[in-house]
Amino acid sequence: MEDINILFGNWLNSILKDFKIDSNAYCFNIYKEKAHCVYALELTAFAEYDEKDDDWACEGEELYASRNENHVFVFYVEGGWKNCLHLVGSLIEEYLKNGKYSSLLKNSQAVAFG
Repeated sequence: MEDINILFGNWLNSILKDFKIDSNAYCFNIYKEKAHCVYALELTAFAEYDEKDDDWACEGEELYASRNENHVFVFYVEGGWKNCLHLVGSLIEEYLKNGKYSSLLKNSQAVAFG
């Protein structure tokens, strides 16, 4: 089985390689699927980011959402929501360090997940 970092990187590369939307912030939204221990992840992009507003990714205008293209990353993780958050944070952190198109994310005002 392929390493989840590689799978995540390939998924994100496929989105970012031709990404032409001028966005200032990104959020990886996590959804619990119906199957036990299965989650889905989407990438969203926003024009604006307000560090004083904790709900910026909930209330802001989405410029892009990978779910609209049926492009979500589905993965399995045991241990509930806390372990899921930890895994997703680790995947994003690794991509920001070594990802092929990480500069697109790093040059934005914010990268969040939840």
